[in-house]
Amino acid sequence: MTTIMTPQPNMPMNDTIDARLIPAHDNWMADAARFLNPVAATDATFWQRWAAVRYVSEQLPARLGSERALLQRLRAFLSPEITKRLSMQAERLSGLVEHFNRVGRQRDSAREVARTAWELSEVLRLWYAEIEYAVGGIHVADVGRDEMRLLDELNPARCGWADANQS
Repeated sequence: MTTIMTPQPNMPMNDTIDARLIPAHDNWMADAARFLNPVAATDATFWQRWAAVRYVSEQLPARLGSERALLQRLRAFLSPEITKRLSMQAERLSGLVEHFNRVGRQRDSAREVARTAWELSEVLRLWYAEIEYAVGGIHVADVGRDEMRLLDELNPARCGWADANQS
């Protein structure tokens, strides 16, 4: 007897993980730009700086943690080289977040805050692009329930900082 596996009726065969992550990453980069771009200039106001510090300390680590958890669950689909590169980039991002949180709260650190904000934005953009590339060939239908739960947590409709603060 031959068993034929058919896809779930509500899940298109070409639905890939990257297609689900791209809208979230686009929204998150818009958030990052909204908070980090103003402080990438040395003449940022106290309130712009405070908003950036709050964003980097309160929102960004949770997003990075969710991404890392998803990548950990998808490691069987990723090559060792990609896994290593993503891990190194995640560590670099974590270090930049810590550094920004430290210098963002200090007086007379406008130049260092500006440099760190710019670098953080660029490294974050690269991180998201690398994740999208790494998971590009993984079909949603091929992953398990835990991976889907993590992917749902990254849904931009459920976790937009900008949306939550504009209402």
